[in-house]
Amino acid sequence: MAIRNDDQAESSEDDDLYRILPRFVTKEFEYLEGYLLKPVQHEFKWQGKVCQLFITPAFVEDGDGQIKNFFPGLPEKQVEAALIELAVQDKNTFFDGKKTLVFTLIQLENRLAAGERHLNRKQISRSIQILAGTDYTIRGLENTLAFRLIETLAVVEEESEVRFIAYLGDLIAERIKKCKLNHN
Repeated sequence: MAIRNDDQAESSEDDDLYRILPRFVTKEFEYLEGYLLKPVQHEFKWQGKVCQLFITPAFVEDGDGQIKNFFPGLPEKQVEAALIELAVQDKNTFFDGKKTLVFTLIQLENRLAAGERHLNRKQISRSIQILAGTDYTIRGLENTLAFRLIETLAVVEEESEVRFIAYLGDLIAERIKKCKLNHN
């Protein structure tokens, strides 16, 4: 199923692929066999070329303890923005300046609340898992590009807090670096 992303058309000549990439799904889909979703395709324009972004949903545990597919949507967009904000404002304590970001669930919850975005801890944790488990493939460029926004995720659960160690994909790591340059 192809979805045209006209909201991004005005940014199509932007060199920042991260900014124009339609990586979130806002449409509702029916599950196959109760837990599976088919990948979706978004069409977008970048550097004068029509490209296709294929989004393969993540397998994540739902509220009932069942493993099922989820696409990244509005909560994941909010969590991703909060992660970038944490990394940009960090003084190399949590973000190594390259690709590794270490943060706690409480830090992320506070960052979201500061931006008037309110998600509970279960929603935040699930959103991080969705961001880490979603596969993206771009076709229409000279080469096919396949990636994840979070390449590897470790979750360390301690008595009073949950800590995440995220090894970020190139696309989001480069976005953080650009934002850090503009922030300083």
